[in-house]
Amino acid sequence: MSESIFLKCEKCQAKYSLDNPIWRCKCGHHLAISNIDINYSPDESFCNFYRYKFALPFLKDYITIGESMTPLSKVSLYGRDCYLKIDYLLPTGSYKDRGVAVMMSMLRQWGVEKIVEDSSGNAGSSVAAYASIAEIDCDVYIPSYTSQGKALQIEMYGSNLIKIEGSREETAIAAFAAGEKSFYASHNWSPFFEHGVKTYIYEIYEQMGHTLPDYIIVPCGNGSLVTSAYIAFSELLNAKLITKLPKIIAVQSANCAPLATAYENKQKVASKIEKKDTLAEGISSSSPIKDREILDAVYKTNGLFVTVDDNEIWQALRVISKKGVFIELTSCVAIAAFIKLTNENFFKESDKVVVELTGNGLKSADKILTL
Repeated sequence: MSESIFLKCEKCQAKYSLDNPIWRCKCGHHLAISNIDINYSPDESFCNFYRYKFALPFLKDYITIGESMTPLSKVSLYGRDCYLKIDYLLPTGSYKDRGVAVMMSMLRQWGVEKIVEDSSGNAGSSVAAYASIAEIDCDVYIPSYTSQGKALQIEMYGSNLIKIEGSREETAIAAFAAGEKSFYASHNWSPFFEHGVKTYIYEIYEQMGHTLPDYIIVPCGNGSLVTSAYIAFSELLNAKLITKLPKIIAVQSANCAPLATAYENKQKVASKIEKKDTLAEGISSSSPIKDREILDAVYKTNGLFVTVDDNEIWQALRVISKKGVFIELTSCVAIAAFIKLTNENFFKESDKVVVELTGNGLKSADKILTL
């Protein structure tokens, strides 16, 4: 592990060694990993995201449950080509495995024995799975409205499942309090999580012949797909492997869009909103922890926020399913945004667009059935 790498608080500028377990700054702010300079050299002995371990130099060892590189598939929707990054094929059925595998590897490296996590479902499933491999005791807090498939996964992997009556935010508060007695391993707070997630960009870079698309469209709740993409873009740019940043299109549900509202008003922090129920349960967060970083990433890439309503989400699922792709409703927001922008003639003919598909439809089959 490079001695130059450390954790830093952007609020008070405090620095922390990677030698001891820590999940937030003493001032209460979240932490970021500083001083990673990549030497692009994929390890061909790995067929999963650890082939990019040059970009994860803080890890000494790796937890794995059989991940592989996920496909980048070209499809045509409404007469317009795009590339689907099919991350719902990762072991627990969501992209969260990328970040959780790295986060849990670091927790095991630290010798942490007991953790608490809160999730709307997918991250909890992933944490439960990787905690079982890491032999770390795990309590997972989820909102009571979480899809049955996700809740079942968490319990089957062996974690202690706690359902909270209330919102996603109330679930986080309950987990936070419980975590004070052990270790609060929230993926939304962890800097290691987003550095694991960034590997989806490295895969796209390799799969597209060592180049990146003009646009990448991602669902956005707590924003790890946005911040991690910007981290990877910056690393590739600093290494002179790309010459420009792809534009990030971050998609929120119209019923819960604190970041999209802030973007419309040219604000630097999330707007206060009245949250409503949405089909996109996985991005239903009214108070994203890293709101400044998410908005900053979109601004710096000259990207944009798009909102889609429940009808657009449902119609997107019907359209993409006819392409042999069955994804959960939260994941459908990215498809809905692509369709919306295509119908508005937003993209130039030469633009290459990648759409990130985040979660398997079987995880929310109960909710899809009700529709």
